[in-house]
Amino acid sequence: MVSLTLRFYWPKMIHDIEQFVNSCEICQKNKYDSNPPIIKFKLTPTTSRPFEQIHAFEQLLENFCKLYKIELHYGTSKNSNSNSPVERFHSTLIEHYRCLKSKNIRYTPEQLIWSVEE
Repeated sequence: MVSLTLRFYWPKMIHDIEQFVNSCEICQKNKYDSNPPIIKFKLTPTTSRPFEQIHAFEQLLENFCKLYKIELHYGTSKNSNSNSPVERFHSTLIEHYRCLKSKNIRYTPEQLIWSVEE
C-alpha cells in the first residue's frame, strides 16, 4: 500500500484498497489471521542437566552454514523485539508469494520485495 500511496492519491483511497483486498478471493484464501486466538501451551519435560537433550538438526545446520559461509546471529530469547522485524518481513513475503502463485504470475524476488515492475 505504501508504494501505491507514493504514486497515486484519491479521496478514501485507503478505504477503497481495504475493500478491494477484503473482497479478493485469492487474498482471503492465502492470507492468514495476523491476530489468531491465544492457545494455552502444555509444559514440556525439563532436562535435569545442561545439554542433556541435543537435536541432530543443530549439527546439520552448523555444517551447512560452515559449508556456505553463512554467519549465524542469535536473537535473545526473552526479547520480543530482537527478531520481530525479520519475522514480519518473512511473513509478508511468504504471503505475497502465495497470492501471486495462486494467480500463476511469475515475479522475481526483487519485484516481490520492492514492488518493482519491469
